[in-house]
Amino acid sequence: MNKRLGLVGFGLSILAISSTIGLAQAPLIPFHAKIQRIQQTFGTNGSLEVEESITDDYALNSQGSAYTESEIIDSITGQMTGSLKILESARDGRTYLIDEVKKTVVIAPHQSQTKQFQPDPSLQRKTCLDRTCAVYPPQEGSEVWVDVELGYPMYEHREILLAGGGKMVRVSRVTEITVNQEPDPKLFIVPSFSGYSVTDLTR
Repeated sequence: MNKRLGLVGFGLSILAISSTIGLAQAPLIPFHAKIQRIQQTFGTNGSLEVEESITDDYALNSQGSAYTESEIIDSITGQMTGSLKILESARDGRTYLIDEVKKTVVIAPHQSQTKQFQPDPSLQRKTCLDRTCAVYPPQEGSEVWVDVELGYPMYEHREILLAGGGKMVRVSRVTEITVNQEPDPKLFIVPSFSGYSVTDLTR
């Protein structure tokens, strides 16, 4: 599996969680979080083939724009192997997937979040960084803790079967979080993309 696709896949898993839970009635709560991910790929014989450390900065403002900046580090060599930015703009209704290594940009339609997601109140509760989380029961090797106020995954353990018999194990945990403070507005300004190869899927 492509390393960058793995990052995008985690974002899609958040959307999958969101689709299973109701919408809260409160307005959007802005927050900023730092996330640490360990991603391991195992071969068909169970041996570890690749291990990567992925560090994310995630920010959501009260208007529904979100910004993610990710760095991928090879845990064996210590070298950075990828740098990805995702800007989900509520202002123009587009998502910008920016690969800083390949110097490419993919622009896609984006439906802005207008309300925070609220997990099922009957789910088991656990605590992460003093935040109350709803625990989604393990399914096919995965478990997710979702912040009951923000609707954001604070912890995730996921196992993904790969073609050919191998598997990928991804563990993600929020390590820092600041709530009810607007992120830096500069994060949500769409850059010019001078010198980048741009693919626009909105046309």
